[in-house]
Amino acid sequence: MRTKLLVPTLLSVLLSGALASSAMGQGTGPVAFDVTESALAWSAACNGGPDSPPLLVDPSITDVSGSNGNQGSNLSANACGFPLYALSSADSTTNASDTVELDDAGGSSTWEGLYLLGGILTADSKTETDACAASSAQTVNCSDTATFTNVSFAGRYITGDFTSKQTFYASDFAVSLSGYCDGLADFTGSLTVGDTSLQNHGNSEAITFSPLSVSGTLTCIGLPLKTMNVQLKDYDDWTFDVPVKEVYRTLNVSLE
Repeated sequence: MRTKLLVPTLLSVLLSGALASSAMGQGTGPVAFDVTESALAWSAACNGGPDSPPLLVDPSITDVSGSNGNQGSNLSANACGFPLYALSSADSTTNASDTVELDDAGGSSTWEGLYLLGGILTADSKTETDACAASSAQTVNCSDTATFTNVSFAGRYITGDFTSKQTFYASDFAVSLSGYCDGLADFTGSLTVGDTSLQNHGNSEAITFSPLSVSGTLTCIGLPLKTMNVQLKDYDDWTFDVPVKEVYRTLNVSLE
C-alpha cells in the first residue's frame, strides 16, 4: 500500500544585523549551504548514563560549494552491549553552490536491508532526493521526497494516508536478541514518520529532515541487567548562512 505524507511549513526567522556575517564560510551569494546526507544518525545512553555524541552512518558532506559521495555495504554497529542497526548497503551524495544569482544545495541517498534494534523496525529499501534553494530575497525553499518499501514497526506494517507528521508507539515489545540478554529484550518507544525541524546554531540556521526516526528504551529480560536509551533516524541536514527571512519546508514520504 502506498502511504504519502506532506508536511508544509513556513517559518519566519527574525534575525538582527549582527548575524549577517557567516560562521560557516564567506560567499558571494546571499546564502552559503553546508549539506549533510546520511543513511542513519544515532545516539545512545547506557544504563541511565549520558547520551553518546550523535554519530552518522555513511555520511556525505559538502561545505559551501562542491560535491561529495559515499558508499558502504554490510554496515552495522552495537552500543551498550546491544545490536543497534544493520544495513545491507547505503549510498549518499551531496552538492552545493554559492553564486550571486542563486544559492542551492541538494542530495540523494539510497539504502537496502534496514534492520534496527533486533527487528523493531525493518524496511527493504529507501530512495530519497532533497534540495534547498535561496534567492537574493533571502527566502529559502527546501523539499525532501523519500520512498520506503515494506516498513514494519513493532510487528506491524505501517499503512494509511498521512497529511502530517505521525507517531506510532510500542510498549514492552519483545525482541529476540541471539547472543544478547539471554536472547530476549523489551522495547518501549516510538516511530515518527515525517519529522522536520529548524534550529539555530549561533550565526547559522539548520534544516533537518528525518523521514523515519525511532526512539525508545531497550531493556534486557534476564541477565545481564542493562538498558539502553536510543535514537536512530534517517537524517538529512542543510546548514545555511544568515540572514534569512523566510524558510519553506516540504517533506513527502511514501511507504509502499
